[in-house]
Amino acid sequence: MDITDLQDGRLTVKASRYEVRILEVSIRAGIETDPHIRNVSDERTAALQKKMVSILSELSGDTVTLSFSRQEFLEILCIVEGVNYSGLEVYFPAIAHEFPPEDDLDRFARHIEDLYSRAFRTHI
Repeated sequence: MDITDLQDGRLTVKASRYEVRILEVSIRAGIETDPHIRNVSDERTAALQKKMVSILSELSGDTVTLSFSRQEFLEILCIVEGVNYSGLEVYFPAIAHEFPPEDDLDRFARHIEDLYSRAFRTHI
């Protein structure tokens, strides 16, 4: 996933199908975690998950350009990190088989944090 543009508080990134799939399964798993842990409301988490499902169903190539508000990207970061730090087999046993290898999920979570920090010049 790479930043392609940042204008008016909207971050545009280019992502692979694999990265979008990681986002979708992480956000879906995030729905199962406490909203206070993931720092996102159930409604917004469900909306983000629906957005990822829609993107995956319409994706015809290997990459896609995605646009997020600063708040949406921060919410994605919180969810992915929360899910990454949870024990997949303990907290998400029904969908643990859908996750990428733990090393991939860990790298992806760190990468999302790095993108957020670079785009918005903050340290989480």
